[in-house]
Amino acid sequence: MIFLYFKKRITQKGDLEKGFTFIEILIVVAIIMILTVFGLNSYNDFHKRRLVERVRDELKVNLRYTQNKALTNQKDCSVCGGSDDCSQSGDNVLYGWYANFSTNQIYGRCGGEIGPSFGYKKLADLDINNDGKDDFNINYSGTIIFYPLGGTNLNGDLVITISDQEEENVFSITISKEGDIY
Repeated sequence: MIFLYFKKRITQKGDLEKGFTFIEILIVVAIIMILTVFGLNSYNDFHKRRLVERVRDELKVNLRYTQNKALTNQKDCSVCGGSDDCSQSGDNVLYGWYANFSTNQIYGRCGGEIGPSFGYKKLADLDINNDGKDDFNINYSGTIIFYPLGGTNLNGDLVITISDQEEENVFSITISKEGDIY
C-alpha cells in the first residue's frame, strides 16, 4: 500500500510532508534492476535454446526431405544416364539420396556409390550469425544413404546430437536402420 499512495510524514515542527525518501527510491530502483538482470538472463537462455531447436527442426525436415526423395525415386534424368528418357536400367537407376554431414549437403546419386550426383542442397544452416563459423555442433560427420525402396546404410539406430558451442542446450535426432526419423 505504501507505493500506491504518497507517503505522509509529520516533521519535528509538526508540518505534513508528502513523498518518498531518497533511500526508499534507491531501494526500489535496485530491486527493479536486479529483476531486470534475471529477466534478461532467462530470455537469453530461452533464445539460445530456441536457436538450437530451430537447427534440430531444420535438420529433421531436410532428413525427411532426403528420405522422401529416395522413396519416391526422384532423380535428374539428364544426369542419371545422359538423356531425358529416365529409363530404369544400368546407370540410370537411382542408387539413393545422401545426407552428407561432413560437407553439410543433400544430394542424389544414380548408377551406384560412385555414380554421378545431382540435386545439391544444404543440410542445415549452422552459421546463424553469418560470420563464417559454425554456431552449433553436430556429433556426426558421416553420410547417411536413404535407399529408393526404403531403409538406410546404417547398421542400427543412429542418435545425432545438436548443441550450441557451450553445449548448454543439447537436442537429439534418432534415425533407425529402416529410415524412421524421430
